[in-house]
Amino acid sequence: MKHKTSIDYSALSMGDPKLGLTKKEAADRHKLGAHNGFNAKTGKTYGEIFKSNIFQFFNFVLYGIAIIFLIFHIALKVNGYDDLASKYFGFSKYLFIGPATLNIIISIIQEIRSKHVLDKLRLVTETKITVIRDGEELRIPTKDVVYGDLVVVRVGEQCPVDMRIVEGKGEFDESMLTGESETVGKTPVDGKNFAYGGSVLMSGMVVGLAIAVGADTYANQLSKKLKGIEKTKSELMRSIYSVINIMAFVLIAIVVLVYLTMMYKVVRWGNNSSIFNPTLDLTMIETWCQMTVTVSAFAIGVLPTGLVLVTSITLAASVIILARQNTLVQELYSLENLSRVDTICLDKTGTLTDGTMSVEEVVYYLDESTTKNMISTLVSAMTSVNQTGLAMSNYFGNKAYAEVKEEIPFSSDRKYSGAVLKDGRTLTLGAPEYLTHDPMILAQASNYQKEGKRVLLFLSNGLPYALIILKDGIRLSAPETIKFFVQNGVDVKIISGDNVETVSKIAMICGVPNADKAISLEGMPIEKMSEICMDYAIFGRVSPEQKEALVEALQAHGRKVAMTGDGVNDLLALRKANSSITFEKATDAAKSCADVVLLDNDFSHLKEVVGQGRKVVNNAQRSSILFLMKTFFIVMLSVSLFPFPRGHMVFSIENIYMLQTAIIAVGGFLLSLEPNTKKPIVGTFKENVFPKAMSAGLALLLGALVPTILNSLHLINNDNTTAMISILTTIAGVVVLARLSQPFTPYRVFVFFCVCFVAIFLALAMPKSYLGGLATSLKDFMDGEVGSQFFQPWNSPVYRNLISDPFAILMMSVYIVAAYPAIFLIERILARVGSWIGHRKNASDN
Repeated sequence: MKHKTSIDYSALSMGDPKLGLTKKEAADRHKLGAHNGFNAKTGKTYGEIFKSNIFQFFNFVLYGIAIIFLIFHIALKVNGYDDLASKYFGFSKYLFIGPATLNIIISIIQEIRSKHVLDKLRLVTETKITVIRDGEELRIPTKDVVYGDLVVVRVGEQCPVDMRIVEGKGEFDESMLTGESETVGKTPVDGKNFAYGGSVLMSGMVVGLAIAVGADTYANQLSKKLKGIEKTKSELMRSIYSVINIMAFVLIAIVVLVYLTMMYKVVRWGNNSSIFNPTLDLTMIETWCQMTVTVSAFAIGVLPTGLVLVTSITLAASVIILARQNTLVQELYSLENLSRVDTICLDKTGTLTDGTMSVEEVVYYLDESTTKNMISTLVSAMTSVNQTGLAMSNYFGNKAYAEVKEEIPFSSDRKYSGAVLKDGRTLTLGAPEYLTHDPMILAQASNYQKEGKRVLLFLSNGLPYALIILKDGIRLSAPETIKFFVQNGVDVKIISGDNVETVSKIAMICGVPNADKAISLEGMPIEKMSEICMDYAIFGRVSPEQKEALVEALQAHGRKVAMTGDGVNDLLALRKANSSITFEKATDAAKSCADVVLLDNDFSHLKEVVGQGRKVVNNAQRSSILFLMKTFFIVMLSVSLFPFPRGHMVFSIENIYMLQTAIIAVGGFLLSLEPNTKKPIVGTFKENVFPKAMSAGLALLLGALVPTILNSLHLINNDNTTAMISILTTIAGVVVLARLSQPFTPYRVFVFFCVCFVAIFLALAMPKSYLGGLATSLKDFMDGEVGSQFFQPWNSPVYRNLISDPFAILMMSVYIVAAYPAIFLIERILARVGSWIGHRKNASDN
């Protein structure tokens, strides 16, 4: 096969087909760049972390507004309008930059921290391969394989490079490259001697010369053509990013509409001092200052700043917690995918059992001594030894009593392995039901299988010599883990290649519900999987293709499926599942396609993985309600203020500072880290978040419109109108937080008091801005105005004006009492409307 190469290989020779390259030759080629390091990168680089967190849509808008304010401020100062610069572009106008900058810094730190943890774990699980150099076998990282290396590939290993086979034979799964599910036989014979990098050896063992490495392998050349295809994000992040995309269009629409509306109102009522004080017209610099800060207030308010940050932090924090428990989450968002599963498909071996096996008993049909020698000879011929092979070796030994001509590798389809001896005899070891029709032997085997034992039949030239009974070690944590899934509404199914009676018995011991509902899939067509997948809990004698078909069938029934597996026979199902889990002892191919790797091979960690995922989603959804309620509020407010003469100019950036800092930033962040929220996830992000965020937004809107209406009726003055918007929207935010915190727990009580403390602190520390919604400038600091009002409300004009206004006191009193029932009523009305729309949609679909 010809390759386009990025390195001149013409001066490089192939390694010796027996001794391989020398270590010096390998080192020289690595320096030259003729190595397999093209795919060594995992996760983001430091540059990508900084780039992805800095160059975001939100940041462009927020920092863009800050730059516009700065330009106005400088221009006003230069032209002698110092008073306007302080009034409209004072210090407090830039406070929104603080949280935005903090978002960037925290997000970068958290991602780098996660990267450090995951890189260390990936180093532990780094894929390695055997190469021959100077005639010695060495285990090296696959990225260090060089051009011309002599590479040894065993069962379950992924071929790291394109290579020409020079020794051995095997069956390769090339489905990841070609899409063909059938395995392909490879031998040193011309026409069959090429193995693709990325293909998986399903049986046998081969030795090959690396003829293309790194970027020059077929798989990596193919991947260049598929750069635009990205892995699907989780439902949570997909929903959040869809909100952000929508906000881009909403933001533009609001900016245009608010600007045009204000221009119209200035033209129509700008000279009316009872509405605008001071009066405005489009020729005045102050008018454009006022319009600019007003439009900016709506632009800043509509952005759910911090939403992505909080979600990413909670995900990353959970990944770090799991890392400390020897659990590697390979993709940040796969944590959510696993938390949403409602069906988990477990393999018996290595999951319910601990992966160890021992020979418990042997039933001999012919001479015991001869049989033992033949089994020992067969074991010595096995080039790939699994737990069954180790158990056999420990009991029978692995000495060759006769010369072996050829190995017959184990196949998931055949269910047996064997060897051909030089004298012509064929030795076979495998599942009794696949190797004999003798009713007595099958009955014996069945009796042992009903006890949960694994049974193998040994034959020579088709003649049964012995029945070997093996015992699986039951994993001590399995019953408790199964119980956890059952209690949390996850349907447990066991899918195994072993005898169905054996699997059923072990499942019963481990407490799998409906373990008696068991079926063997031997010979069953793929098309039948859809019919039986929901009716049985235990599936035995399952082929790799049937495993994949079962996962697809369950998904077709609306199930979100997690799959555990550790061998090459699990690959198809692992790739197809919504979430895939494997173990550190698994084959390299299984680990490469799994979402979660249990580094200490302890299945019980899945409880914590699912729990952490649920915690992330539940907390993120609750926090998202707080972030998005402001977005809904600003969108609705921008439309609702059209009829009022003063309109949008009643609203300033400072009006939402107390709400955004205390309730959204502090409350949202603390709620996102709540430790004990591991209840099952019900519904989608949009179903769980949007109705509550919209009802909360309506409550905030009510808090802004009531003082605006009273102002239009000349019942309260302009200053108190602005102050009341800050106060009432903050009260509404506190009530929304109380609603979200139900039922109250000690942690939620702590969050609630933290939020109230921060709100009161801000209101007393800088009443002019946080309470009064007015700009505070550096001049105010220097003149002592801020210091004189710091925790001294009697010195603040904002407090004095409010106390002297009976309508303001009445509004606050009524709103404190009415806010909770109002929000409750709004939620109920929206729920009824949503239900009615759903019924109408279903009726139209039918």
